[in-house]
Amino acid sequence: MTEGSVYRTCNCRDENRKPLGSACPKLKNYKHGQWGFRVELPADAAGQRRPRRRRGFDSATAAENQLEQVRGLLAIADEDDVELRRDIGDVIALAFANRERFPDIDEMRRLVRAGADVTTTR
Repeated sequence: MTEGSVYRTCNCRDENRKPLGSACPKLKNYKHGQWGFRVELPADAAGQRRPRRRRGFDSATAAENQLEQVRGLLAIADEDDVELRRDIGDVIALAFANRERFPDIDEMRRLVRAGADVTTTR
């Protein structure tokens, strides 16, 4: 099952202009930086890994809620249903790429039960 993780980072840079990211000492201040999440989507049709990240959340709770949305979508398909997991992963990857909201879990579940092609629903 896809786990994913929530993290905090910022855009600060060191004296060499290299991004500090999660190593920024100012992150001890709760007002500094932003929250994000990372998740590994199922492999695409070519077998390539698909790690995805989204950040810009004001709180860990907001980032966790979005991560739970992705987990819920991926949980619709059984672990052994590789094709459906890949199709749902394709829809999620498209939402990441277009910076759109993720599909509704109940709507996706309804489409799967009806046997509809989930990749053409966006």
